[in-house]
Amino acid sequence: MKKVKIYHIIQEYLKKNYPSVDSLSVWGGEEEDPPTYGKVFIAVKPTTGDVLTATEKLNLINSIINPKKVLTISTEIVDPEYTYIIVNATVKYQSDATISTAAEIEQLVIDTIKTYNTDEINQFSKYFRYSKLSRLIDMSEASILNNDTSTLMRKELNVQLNVPTKYEINFSNAIDATTNDRPSTHPFGVGNKIYSNVFSYAGYNDCKIEENDGIIRIYRTEKNENIGVLLNAGTVNYTTGKVILNSFTPTAFADGGNTLKLTASPAEKDILPLRNQILSIRSADITVNMIDDKSISLVNR
Repeated sequence: MKKVKIYHIIQEYLKKNYPSVDSLSVWGGEEEDPPTYGKVFIAVKPTTGDVLTATEKLNLINSIINPKKVLTISTEIVDPEYTYIIVNATVKYQSDATISTAAEIEQLVIDTIKTYNTDEINQFSKYFRYSKLSRLIDMSEASILNNDTSTLMRKELNVQLNVPTKYEINFSNAIDATTNDRPSTHPFGVGNKIYSNVFSYAGYNDCKIEENDGIIRIYRTEKNENIGVLLNAGTVNYTTGKVILNSFTPTAFADGGNTLKLTASPAEKDILPLRNQILSIRSADITVNMIDDKSISLVNR
């Protein structure tokens, strides 16, 4: 039996026998980087929450997967890996063509983006299509003339404080390579296409991550001046979207947590997930700016 057919059987069986599954993805270890032969991976997005608990995973293996014995090779359940899409929409509308206020139209646009997230992405294998979202925004209200929408990709991972650790962050989409070939002397925090939230590092507060010519750098801000802290903290592959942090050792985060939030500018407008990745737009990551344009006729230009 072909592997693809076996994976399909597993998917269909789990959908029918495990009602807590909202979405799932099944793939073979040969697709991993590096390959893990002889193993099948299953990623499950539950109907409640973002990931399964350890108990739910064990129950799924023991009560659903093992009794079926679809495969003689080992099975591992892994968590979904979320890539959050940051949406910033500038919407131009004609105020004298509607009875709605700017705030009301803004809320309609926000609701449109939320509905797009629910209906079009937020599950395995669902692609973010820029043109479709842009078109739906234009259709939110009759007075909307057009929109200029930009997107960013964000990965969030919990890190170990005070412990030098290597991290690999896979955006799995090409990252804007504008900074390629810039000199190492390029000013810190200027025009970078990768940035992070604020953390403490090497005894300094107000530190951030950026990239320059494929190298990850850490810099700090003091009295409105950006100063280098670590000139080579890792690498970024603009083509594959993989970021590697070497011996990353933050001591604290400004928000009091332990989550590194790494944001990158995609090279393409469409964003695609890979294997256990899910694309999602959270309400807090939506920004809408309204611009009133009454003077649309050539006479008034």
